[in-house]
Amino acid sequence: ITKMIAQDSSAVQEKSWSTHFQMTAVIQWHSKFNSPYEGQNSLVSDEGAATSLTSTLFLAWHPFKNFQIAFNPEMAGGKGLSSALGLGGFTNGECFRIGDPTPTVYLARLVAEYYIPLGHATYELSADDVNQTAMMVPKNYIKLFGGQFSLMDYFTKNPYSQDPRSQFMNWAAMAAGGWDYAANTRGYIKGFGAQVKQGANTITVAATQLPKIHNGMELDEKVSQSFAIQGSYRREVSLGNKKGAIEAVLFFNKTHMGNYEEAIAKNPLAPNTDSVQNYNNTKYGFAINSFLDLGHDLGVFMKLSWNDGHNETWAFTEIDHSILVGSQKKFSILKYPAQLGIACMVNGLSSGHKNYLANGGYGFMLGEGQLNYGMEGILELYSKIVLMEGKLQLSPNYQLLVNPGYNQDRGPVHVFGLRTHIEF
Repeated sequence: ITKMIAQDSSAVQEKSWSTHFQMTAVIQWHSKFNSPYEGQNSLVSDEGAATSLTSTLFLAWHPFKNFQIAFNPEMAGGKGLSSALGLGGFTNGECFRIGDPTPTVYLARLVAEYYIPLGHATYELSADDVNQTAMMVPKNYIKLFGGQFSLMDYFTKNPYSQDPRSQFMNWAAMAAGGWDYAANTRGYIKGFGAQVKQGANTITVAATQLPKIHNGMELDEKVSQSFAIQGSYRREVSLGNKKGAIEAVLFFNKTHMGNYEEAIAKNPLAPNTDSVQNYNNTKYGFAINSFLDLGHDLGVFMKLSWNDGHNETWAFTEIDHSILVGSQKKFSILKYPAQLGIACMVNGLSSGHKNYLANGGYGFMLGEGQLNYGMEGILELYSKIVLMEGKLQLSPNYQLLVNPGYNQDRGPVHVFGLRTHIEF
């Protein structure tokens, strides 16, 4: 009876609607660097600053118990440095792989979620947040979801390295670099899945479509031949009084992709994966995501990822294996909340991928006509101050790029940036 009274009391605080908004502007520029040659997909040595702008309306509706719908219209404009080309770990997670600076409005998310309580259900009130109404949610549950969403909404969630609008901006930091996660050009995909949470354990699976062409907006409707499957196991952990989590993700993509070695065999002087594409080709791999709260507003994290790299990168970025380690510290400046983050990323390519680029092949982000291969190293440092009671964030950002695009003949590159983020 006491439990029921507590739940009824909390239920009074439930809301049927949740409305939030964000706008993020990022300007970046870089130093001139050693660049003895350039191809059509090179990071350009001598270029001006690049600016991106996104704004999103987050609407969530809770029409009845255990169910909600999230709807996100979004606008994006501007472009990234060198039109987001020439790097595996690109420097701005707010910049999509589109060179057109014209602001465009599109659908980001339209996803429904339904909770099925497990056991003798105990409920707790979720906080009103982005894509989340204040609603009673079972502590242990099966959650069914479907529609259009980002796979990062359900996989590799990390409190220190997840959101390029407020944390690290590099692509290899916001996601696991070697995870070629299913997405259209703007980072969203259609599909469905389920999540089971029981105590400290969470299992998530999802099946989605894939783009019709690599880095494409249009999705392949031949879903029996073109699809992506993800599965993860996440465990909340404690080391003394320190809390954290570790997550293992497996993924499998099957679509009309080309093979690097077959492309080289067909045309050694100018290989092209488009010429050897077929629906029998696949890509598989894993990602490990972990973090630990050390107390005193200090946290550390690590991401490790790998894919087989036999066939071409299809949806995210041209990284076949990657490791990321970093730390974030919260503090205050003149009574204003602030934080500082530092992360180091090392990215690499499979033998077939690097041979393809060395022979003059082109991917959708890399290709310089030749390649003196070396691991791509990235150091990212950012600081953030939060003003206007959390509504305004200002974040200077610095990134050091070593062997940009895996090419020892180029760089190093110093990238400077300033991010302005508004949310309410």
